[in-house]
Amino acid sequence: MNLRKIVLVITLVLFLVLMFISMSNYAQYQEIVKLAAQVDPEVGKNNFDALLVWMQFPILLMIASLLTYMIFGDESLTRQVERSRK
Repeated sequence: MNLRKIVLVITLVLFLVLMFISMSNYAQYQEIVKLAAQVDPEVGKNNFDALLVWMQFPILLMIASLLTYMIFGDESLTRQVERSRK
């Protein structure tokens, strides 16, 4: 495994950890808002935050799949470039 693959694996792992942390923090935030809405109904009326988070979810999946492809599926492209240099 070369340095490029190691850096890509570390990047993918860190990205997935940060994505998990952000999703779990958002879930906790939603629970807090739900509890606060029981006391003050004005708090629970803002649903735009959920829309922004779920609009970013396909982008996060695309980045994760691109990093996965670069780690595991890029061997033939690397060989193709090396052959064209010779």
